[in-house]
Amino acid sequence: MPSVFINYRTVDAIDTAVLIDRELCRRFGEEAIFRAGRSIPAGKKFEPFILRAVRRCDVLLVLIGSRWLDASGANGGRAIDDPEDWVHREIVEAISNGVTLMPVLLGGTPRIAKKDLPAAVADLASHQGLTYNHRTADDDLARLTRELSRTVSGLRKPGKDGQASPGTATSSDTAMPSNTPVYRGNNFLGSTTVGIAVAGNLHLDGDEPDDDHV
Repeated sequence: MPSVFINYRTVDAIDTAVLIDRELCRRFGEEAIFRAGRSIPAGKKFEPFILRAVRRCDVLLVLIGSRWLDASGANGGRAIDDPEDWVHREIVEAISNGVTLMPVLLGGTPRIAKKDLPAAVADLASHQGLTYNHRTADDDLARLTRELSRTVSGLRKPGKDGQASPGTATSSDTAMPSNTPVYRGNNFLGSTTVGIAVAGNLHLDGDEPDDDHV
């Protein structure tokens, strides 16, 4: 059962989502982290798989880039206003099931105000968020792993075999390797807590459910 579900919009956060997913998998093991493009086996129906993963996770990381709020949906309006938009659906599912929301503001993206969100997901604006910027990537990833370790008591560092082993991530564990690719796009929502969410139809590695793709 995943402890952390990564939610994001492919239009402005796919590269960062993949990078954060890799870092968190390295810290905590692949079984603890859910990203649809990696976690859903080929041939599975993605809708029940995604919603079940949201319900069972402890934290929904909502990655918010510069186009997260105003990205256009399939109906021509804002995607976030569409109940069928996957970012919207995952956040609603998390709220309905008492899952902790952790927004992550990417590349200098400002905080989102409650008045700018549809009522169904407006609670997101009340949650403290983290930031991620490529210039401070090491420190930002370190803080993210510390916050997750503090919030989810069962998260543990993976051992040499990639499986979870006793212990929690420390600041020395969380420095990014020098050969890790760094996100070069826009930053997140402002503030200092973590969150990740995904939108769209099912894609292969690196992509998510499609109706978020704009």
